Amino acid sequence: MTGASPWPANSGNRELHARLLITRAGNAQGTGSWAVGEQAAREAWELLKDRGSPVSRARSLLYIGDACWEQGKQEEAAGHYEEALQIYLQAGNLGGEASARDHLGSLLRELRRDDEAKRQHERAAEIYGHIGDTVGYGSAVTNLATLLQEEGRFDEARRLRMQALKNFRAAGATYLEGVALGNLGSLARLSGRLEEASQLLQGARNVLRRIGRVVEHAVFEAMFGQLLLLLGFTDAAQVNARQASDDLTRIGVTTWREQYATLLEVRIAVERVQRGSHEAARTADDLLRRMRDSLGAGGETMLGRRCARLRH
Repeated sequence: MTGASPWPANSGNRELHARLLITRAGNAQGTGSWAVGEQAAREAWELLKDRGSPVSRARSLLYIGDACWEQGKQEEAAGHYEEALQIYLQAGNLGGEASARDHLGSLLRELRRDDEAKRQHERAAEIYGHIGDTVGYGSAVTNLATLLQEEGRFDEARRLRMQALKNFRAAGATYLEGVALGNLGSLARLSGRLEEASQLLQGARNVLRRIGRVVEHAVFEAMFGQLLLLLGFTDAAQVNARQASDDLTRIGVTTWREQYATLLEVRIAVERVQRGSHEAARTADDLLRRMRDSLGAGGETMLGRRCARLRH
């Protein structure tokens, strides 16, 4: 029996087991356990790839793609998203098609293929609007808002983010509501509306802490720390940075720790260096070295781009 599948080829047990694995993948990835989530999703795909339902097959590919993306394997992730999209298209599943396009568009944006990303998000929003999926529509316009924000079109981005927040609240999508509040807070900070930013970021932290979303809570904890630093509350910002770093370290999400918590710690150290602290200079060097070690070659461009801003 070695190497044989315990699930008969025509058994509903195979599909059920795969769905349980997909659920496990989603739960693991929700806490930042990307390797665990990837393994579960790949096991589901192996059970389904030849004879499973199109929806379950495509969902397993989306989870594999998410895990690959978060672990720095962007090109592989894109392939999984594209394969999931083709499965949904062949099945005529509009909701699935929109979801796959939204995933693919987000990754294309990170790969700086912005025109392609915009087309995917616009098509996703169009489909979601057509089928009446208000939560999906909110997710798609959130991603379009990110593109606008990166172009400096803050007013247009804010309008879309407010629409998304309204949709999530109306649907009772608490997790997405928390993320939307945090995104609006980050945008308010960039726009110079600091009091509004403070209220929104604290709201995001409260929502995400209440529902146990450790990764996202830590990210917005670090963003609130950036706001505190901007306002001159260096010691308070250090507390936020340390809390975010500890939370992300505890669950093993080192990439996000370096991109958010450690970056904030570097900024705090630079602020203290400017005040004449030699110890802070050594701290900054140590943190930058750790960031390089953790992010690897794939993070060098991001690291250089982010740290260059510290010198302005």
